[in-house]
Amino acid sequence: MTEDQAADALGIKVGTSAEVIQILRDKGATRDEAKDLSARLVLAGVWEQWRPPVKNAATFIGPPDALMKKRAEVADRLQKKLKVG
Repeated sequence: MTEDQAADALGIKVGTSAEVIQILRDKGATRDEAKDLSARLVLAGVWEQWRPPVKNAATFIGPPDALMKKRAEVADRLQKKLKVG
């Protein structure tokens, strides 16, 4: 599987690192290839990797624009959780 095929497999979705690896495996990559492709695409800037600042949070991977939306979603959820009264 090429880097372009891996990027196309995820599309504009964001997933946890485990979900992204599973998506790549479902598209034909081996376990090791999926991990390697994920890391290479993050290093190349095609995808970004982010871990929310909460205990035991999953690491998310996806295209920069989609990951920005995920960050806003998580921040909104955390803000609502912190509101009192």
